[in-house]
Amino acid sequence: MVLGLSLPTSAAAKKNVVILSSLDSSRPAQNLVIGPILGVFATSAAPLEKFSVAIDAARFPGPASEARLTTFFRDKYSSVPVDLVIA
Repeated sequence: MVLGLSLPTSAAAKKNVVILSSLDSSRPAQNLVIGPILGVFATSAAPLEKFSVAIDAARFPGPASEARLTTFFRDKYSSVPVDLVIA
């Protein structure tokens, strides 16, 4: 799912993109999904800062893990304006 994608073609302020994946980032399927997205970003004239986070939800399911992730994301990105989240 892509939320709020806006890639201007002219020089502009840096955009911060967070890429969330439910799988471990070392799995080949993950690269099949994320690779084309990163390819599109590589062609953008807009400066992008990409943050990739593997949630690994299959190994850490449940409400307690979700609560820890919520706290983690709130703390990690509290000083970074996030322009786009891909999940």
